[in-house]
Amino acid sequence: MADSSIAYFNIRCLIRHPHLKLNLIAKQIGCKPDLFWSIGERVMTPAGKLLDGVRHDTLWSKYFSFIGRTDLFNCVDEAINSLNLCEGFVANMKETGGSFLITVDIFGSNNFGDVVSSYNVKRFVETGFDFGIEVFR
Repeated sequence: MADSSIAYFNIRCLIRHPHLKLNLIAKQIGCKPDLFWSIGERVMTPAGKLLDGVRHDTLWSKYFSFIGRTDLFNCVDEAINSLNLCEGFVANMKETGGSFLITVDIFGSNNFGDVVSSYNVKRFVETGFDFGIEVFR
């Protein structure tokens, strides 16, 4: 466990698609995932034990760790830039049913989470409000 007096968090980039195979998605991204599977593959545990059933979508996920940093949204931007996404990839994926999610894991003594939806982001843009997060321990 990290020193509780030092800020640390992970940013997870999660991409899902209901019918594209992993190799088609991976070609469009400039880094390797930490967690991944392709639609139709057998479900297995992290230890590699096969379970009943198959994956119903494709998943590509990458974690970026930031220790001693407090500029959360600059780190989000760095994580997105690190993906080196091909131009038009996000729009094409979303048009064909895919989803993109950036999750910020802020470590502390209480576990909680939520998602800022595209509707929320639209409201921020419409109203001119910025969005901030503060963490107190």
